[in-house]
Amino acid sequence: MLSSISESITKLIRKVGVLLDIDLNYFLKGGTWLTIPFILDNLLGLIRSIFFSRFTSPTIYGQFGFVNAVYSTFDFLTLPGVNTALTETVARGNYGTLTPAAKTRARWGTLATLAMIAISIYYLYMGQTTMSVALILAGCFMPLLAAFQTIQAYLNGRKRFDILSISAILIAVFNTAAIIAALLLKKGLLMLVLVNLSTQFIIYLILFLKTRKETLASPVDLNVTQYGKSLTWAGVISSIALEFDNVLLGLSIGFIDVAIYRIASIIPEAFRSLSKMMVSLTLPKIAEHPTKRVYTSINQKRLTILLIFNFLIVLISILLIPFIVKLLYGKNYLASIPLSQLLMVSLAFSLPSYFFIAALQARKQTRSIYLYNLIYSILQIGCLLILVPQYGTKGVVFSHIISRFGSTIYQWYAVTKI
Repeated sequence: MLSSISESITKLIRKVGVLLDIDLNYFLKGGTWLTIPFILDNLLGLIRSIFFSRFTSPTIYGQFGFVNAVYSTFDFLTLPGVNTALTETVARGNYGTLTPAAKTRARWGTLATLAMIAISIYYLYMGQTTMSVALILAGCFMPLLAAFQTIQAYLNGRKRFDILSISAILIAVFNTAAIIAALLLKKGLLMLVLVNLSTQFIIYLILFLKTRKETLASPVDLNVTQYGKSLTWAGVISSIALEFDNVLLGLSIGFIDVAIYRIASIIPEAFRSLSKMMVSLTLPKIAEHPTKRVYTSINQKRLTILLIFNFLIVLISILLIPFIVKLLYGKNYLASIPLSQLLMVSLAFSLPSYFFIAALQARKQTRSIYLYNLIYSILQIGCLLILVPQYGTKGVVFSHIISRFGSTIYQWYAVTKI
């Protein structure tokens, strides 16, 4: 009986795949492997945020979020575009490119370390020694983490979503356990920063060293660094803009507002992370057929279905957010409810947007990638500078709505040309 049910499901998957003209089995299998760590990571992230809200002050939670935001802001100096270039070239069989890509990111990562030290000097001057040391500590990890995180791009290019999933689960569990232990032991900001980064480093290092052996005799793509630089510079302003909201809140308003905004971001960021899986799944598929047209009539139908599904998720989330925040975080974070609902509105086109990004990256449309990142960045940073002084955290949310809608419109236009 079980075999009969399994056979019926297999036939149904095959029929739906034929109807939509896609390898539905690939997307379901790969999507399942990517969804498992996504669900676990967001569940553990939710648990971490609850422990932060219950076992430490909003100030320390805000400081921790600020350090992470500054870290992410300077991540562009490690050439993150190399990861995307690595995925694309590994999908074409150039497995030996892993080690050169890692070395490139490590070398450039030293610039990120210097940038973190520069910011730490400001806080040392302001008499905030703990914050200064926390920034230096985070900066020391940047070259190392950047180098070993290339293993994610390599595995993505190999379509080894199973190993990606297992490693992501290990990182999430290990990281969460260490942070909760630090919170329960009443450790301060420095220990929280240390355990957060060191747990990630250990898993990535082990996975990199284990996988690297199988790549040593494989072809190397010498152009991966150049393409990675192009992708990085194309997205450098948007990379800065991505965490500029938390940085600006920390610098201009205060760390408590950073904590409230972080709580408001939890549900929207979970959905945005889910949407990002669209890139991991579709980029290798599109890269396999470099001459095949992307914006076909069948893909337009798929995008319509994707958009409707996106709207439903946003609507349901907006309705549930007040109950979730009140239940999990208590009175200290009630101000995050309307902010979280508005942030969900900014993600109304999230799923189609990440499909567009995957298509442009797979086709190496550097100019279009640069332009949509530039549009997003100008809108985001410009709106933040104008709206945050007037509206505080609501100004941050309004900035996200404007910038995300504006950049998605251009992405859609760019993909119609390929």
